[in-house]
Parts: sequence; structure tokens; C-alpha cells
Amino acid sequence: MRAPTLLLVASVLVGCPKATAPQGPQITPETLALPPAPDAVAAVRVDDGERVQTWPARVEVLRERHPLHLRLEDMAAGGFWEVLLESEGPPARFGAAPGAAGPDTGVVTREGSRLVLDLMRPLSGGGEQALDLIVDRDPTPAPPPTDWLAPGTVLYYGLTFDDKPVTKVVPMALTVRLGAGSDGSRVLTWKADIDINAEQEMTTDRTRTGRKLIPAEVVASGTRLDDRFARGEDVPDANSLFLSRAQLEGVTKLGGARVQDEEVGPAGVLVRALAITVPIQAEAMVWAVPAVAAWTAGGEAVYVVADDADEPLILSARRPGYTVRLLAIGRPAPRD
Repeated sequence: MRAPTLLLVASVLVGCPKATAPQGPQITPETLALPPAPDAVAAVRVDDGERVQTWPARVEVLRERHPLHLRLEDMAAGGFWEVLLESEGPPARFGAAPGAAGPDTGVVTREGSRLVLDLMRPLSGGGEQALDLIVDRDPTPAPPPTDWLAPGTVLYYGLTFDDKPVTKVVPMALTVRLGAGSDGSRVLTWKADIDINAEQEMTTDRTRTGRKLIPAEVVASGTRLDDRFARGEDVPDANSLFLSRAQLEGVTKLGGARVQDEEVGPAGVLVRALAITVPIQAEAMVWAVPAVAAWTAGGEAVYVVADDADEPLILSARRPGYTVRLLAIGRPAPRD
């Protein structure tokens, strides 16, 4: 099994124009605390009769052989699937997964380290469930495609809080579907877990949903950043989960750019620290995303941002009290 790696591409700190670079923290790939390249990735493909949708999934190998025992958790709905593969065949032979009425039947296709499982599972209440699972147990990181953040892409973020140790094991979820307006605006349709302990009013809801429409001029050259997802319909004058294109250009070419993070404090300078490559799960693949790390507020806030002139997506952000990280990417559903 390949050892986890994080590639350091370069290390520079460049002064902002007409000013001396602010003194800040020593930032290294280790201090960024980014997750390593995953040892295994998976996806769950669902056909509801009208369209086919694929969701990234976490995968855990519970037993290596006799039989191979896999557990998958899809990141869209949190559903769990377990598979016991006794023999790839042909014909393939399966054991009975926990909760199933009997052994699975189906076909296994192997493509290098990738297994494609096309299964039918008997249900205890009668009938069958069709499962199409893709598992890569040794994924090789590859550059993302040019349309890696096309409209319809779904971003799966996880939030960990310093005062909630359980979130370091099971992060609170923030799921965002990307959209785009014809005028260059960006649309974020989101669903976020609710922190019940932080609610001022009693609620039985476990998630909150909403939509942000980021105007085109903010996408292009805004300086404010607001990653709070506590409201419903919103047209903010700040970017969310993205820097503006002008900010990324300032950080990468000049070493700094103006920023005001609403969760951190007054306006300041976002200062370039490192160029790195970040492995990100994209369904049953791993993309090696070129990125730049930058800090502001004396290092109280540190960001890792995709080095993409059109789509400067925030891959991780560490702010006082919590960290948000991109865990996986779901691709748009194919069009007929």
C-alpha cells in the first residue's frame, strides 16, 4: 500500500507592492495539517429509472480476504453498504452482507487496482436492490480536468471544531452544489449540519439548507470572504468558499492581496506562503490539485486555495476555533 504523501512544490514569500511583507507564521505542509492522499476511494452509482447519479464514498477494508470485506459510506446521504467478495470468478461469488436476506449476485470487473461491482442484493422484506459500486484500493493521483468545477459539481466539506473532539472523527458536513449565472455570477446551493448546542432556539432539524448567489463583480474582484452558512436565500457582497479571481492573481503574482474575512476580523492582507499539490477524492478517483497556501491576521487564518485563475476554490481554511476541509468532489450527472 502506498505511503501517504503531500508534495511540496515551492516555498516563497513575496512582498506586497509598495510595502514590506507582513511578518507571520512559519507555514509548512506539515503545519497545514492537510489529509494525506487516500489509500482507497470509492463511489456509489444509483439509477433511479430517470437518471444515473454517482456519489463519492468513504471505503474501509474490514477484512483483506476469505472473503474480502468492504464497507462503503456514501457522502451524499450517509448510507452504508457492506460487500463480502469470496471470489472474483467468473462467476463471482459473494457472501451475505449484514442485513441482507441472502448472498449478493452479480459481476465483478477488475481494471488494475479498481474493482467495479454490479450487484443485486436480496432484501429481508422481499425484492432486490441494485448496487453499482466502484472501489479503487490504490488510486494514482492525476491532474484534474479543465472542467473540474463545472456547474452541477458537488463539493463535500467537513468541519472540525477545536472544542468538539468528536468532529475530528466525524466532521460536521457542508455539501455545496455549484451553479453559474449567464452573467458570470456564481450560485452555491448548500446543505449544512446543524450544531444543536449552538442553536438559540429549540429545533428538531438536523440540517439547514440555503442558496447563495454571488454577483459577477464579486466573483471577479471582491475582497470580502464570508463562509458562514446559517442563512437561507442570500445575495452577499462577499465570496464564499472561493477567493475572487483578482485576489488569487494578487497572491500568486504579487505575493499578497487585500482580504476581509468576516469570521476573522478587519480588513488585512492575504499573504502567500507555499505552493503545494493537494490530493482530493473525486468520486472513485484522486485528483492532484495545484494550490497555494496563504495567511492573514498574523496567521490566525490560513487558507489553501486551488491555483486556478477561473476557479480559486478554497480547499481548506483554518480559522480561530475550527477548520473546514474539502473531503471529496462529486461530478455532474451525465446529460442524455
